[in-house]
Amino acid sequence: MRGVFLKVLYVIVFLGLCNAQLSDFIRNANLEFERGDYTAAVLILKDALKLYPDEPNLYFLLGYYTHYMCYDSRPVSGFNEGKSREILEYLEKAVELNPSLGDAFYFMGSEHGVRFWNAMQRRDKKKMLAEIRKGFEKGGYPEWMLEYARNMLMSCDSNAILFVGGDAEVNSIYYLQLVRSYRKDVSVIPAALLNRPWFAACIKNGIKEILKPVPVSWTDEQIMNMTPYKWKPNKIKIPVHQDALQILKVSSGETMFEWQLEPDLNSPSMTYLSAGKALLVDIIESNQWKRPVHFSISLRGSFVADLESNLQLCGLTYKLLPLNVKERGVALDVHKIEHILLDPDRYIYLADVKRHNMPRVSSMLNNYRGVLLNLAMYYANEGNVSKGLDILDSLAVLVPDSIYPMPVTIKMAIENLRLRLGPGTKTEN
Repeated sequence: MRGVFLKVLYVIVFLGLCNAQLSDFIRNANLEFERGDYTAAVLILKDALKLYPDEPNLYFLLGYYTHYMCYDSRPVSGFNEGKSREILEYLEKAVELNPSLGDAFYFMGSEHGVRFWNAMQRRDKKKMLAEIRKGFEKGGYPEWMLEYARNMLMSCDSNAILFVGGDAEVNSIYYLQLVRSYRKDVSVIPAALLNRPWFAACIKNGIKEILKPVPVSWTDEQIMNMTPYKWKPNKIKIPVHQDALQILKVSSGETMFEWQLEPDLNSPSMTYLSAGKALLVDIIESNQWKRPVHFSISLRGSFVADLESNLQLCGLTYKLLPLNVKERGVALDVHKIEHILLDPDRYIYLADVKRHNMPRVSSMLNNYRGVLLNLAMYYANEGNVSKGLDILDSLAVLVPDSIYPMPVTIKMAIENLRLRLGPGTKTEN
């Protein structure tokens, strides 16, 4: 019995030491990653894999960190599609060993998204379609994400130009457009690619059956020479014609849109417009309000900070208007928000996030709550207590905490609004 006891004790101690060593590897790799030394992080993880060849988290982190090493740092010497396949192999092995690693699926979708953009650069439409299909087939764009993307496109007016944020938004939207032929009238532009000359050329010229061209005034030479441009805070003036106001569905006597354009890059001696911001400005100038311009909610912030007063919330996007939306009382497109986000049919696949949660991006679902909370606040400010409370009740039913946990900040905002809408508040019928 004593021998059996010693063997069990040895196994327990050995496993404890192994786990401690594994956690040390992961901790050290994470530290290097946080420092921005992706190469060092990858080397540590490869050493760990020699000792723990069946540890799913190592494969996940190798795929994750190698992805960053290849695309978010200085160019990797000798990079080719083989390195991309290596990333995918790491991630595929991770989910084979542990299918609950949701972020491994996310990075598989992102990697196929990168391959999609590389194919776009070569105008290889066949490969573009193949890569975006593979991203979906491998679980990179689950149905809850596609539903969110569909609701974002539904928030756009006909023939719109839509600027979007990260991989989750843009890849799922392009999948819907190219594979399911949904809302191909919308030209979708990821903000992160606006500073790339090849992409500027793509959106200017368009790609038949893939991307509807966008108004760009720059010559091919100017596009190829994109760079940060010296800029001090200054006003850009864009004429607003009456026919444009009809397209935008706004009533206004404005004939000139004045944009206080702020630099977005700084050095000790000079301020600059980044190439991407400069291209954004040119698109809006060249468009002359002929096509509606929308921004995804995720882009609100530094990218469009100097347009805040001109952005109308209209579902899961903001629409650019040539007027101050708060001063004119049109900060929300109430009808569109209600039409889209109070319809239970827009949340059919929401519960899919419980089976295919991607912690890195699933928080985008809180945008549903944020928009509906804004709608409830609108009715509160109008003095319509019953309508405001109805919206809050609908929010709890449509996006329940049981499906995706509600952040404390939103819970507190809802509680505060309910208190505000309590006894003593004026009610309108």
